[in-house]
Formats: sequence, C-alpha cells, structure tokens
Amino acid sequence: MTIDQAGDELRPGLSATAKITTAHKPNALTIPIQALIQRDPAAETVLFAHKGKAASASSTAVGTGTRAKVPTIQGVYKLVMADGRLRVQFIPVSTGVTGATDIEVLSGLMDGDEIVTGRYKVLRSLKSGTAVKRDNSVDTSATDDKS
Repeated sequence: MTIDQAGDELRPGLSATAKITTAHKPNALTIPIQALIQRDPAAETVLFAHKGKAASASSTAVGTGTRAKVPTIQGVYKLVMADGRLRVQFIPVSTGVTGATDIEVLSGLMDGDEIVTGRYKVLRSLKSGTAVKRDNSVDTSATDDKS
C-alpha cells in the first residue's frame, strides 16, 4: 500500500496501525460467525421429522456399499415451536459481507428469527429436531480469563 500525501511525522521503517473498511452496509441483517454450520440439508430434514433421531434402517435406502461424500451447505439452527416443544431446525442461508465477528445474511432468515449460537463443540453435535431450552445467561468465562 502506498500513501499519496505522507506528512512529516510518517518516516520510512516505522510501523503503523490502521483500520481499513472494505464494505459498509447500514441496516444489514447480521449474525455471529460462530452460528454458521455446514450440514446436509436432506439429512437434517429427516432428523427434524424424527425429532433429532436418525431414521430407522427400514425407512432408509440401502446404499451400494461405497460412501459418497455428501454435499453440505452453510446454514444456521433456528428455534421453532414443533409438537409443543422448542426445537432447532437447520435453515440454509446465503451470506454477504463478513466482518471480524459478524456476517451479513442475504437470504434464509428474517429480522427477529432466533438462532442457536455457541461453541463449535456444541454446535457440531446438535441435530435438527432436538428439543432445546433458551439460555439467555451471559457467558462470563471469557471475560474472567482476561482479568
């Protein structure tokens, strides 16, 4: 990067810190990056129908013995009411501008939708149709570690 009009206080060999804004979209729908997951939408639909449990062997097609790589797409787990219980459902999303901690959602979610976010270890084991409870408590472990 070059500077067109360098002042006298800027000298060769010195370092500087700068914030560079590459895009700015006011009023964009954004979600935390850690809420994004990669899943097979067909498998997630089956899991949701069976309340988070894998379908029985009799109801699934028998494969040819070779395991093909299942295509995954990015999405989030959205909170929905089903059968009188709060459950998670995989929703594919398309994304736009990415920031340091948030990412713009172009389609798949609406303003006001509740999504699941958390640690990667928890999200990777979550399945569509699983009954959940809201946890609106503040995680203070990250701030306690910095003191």
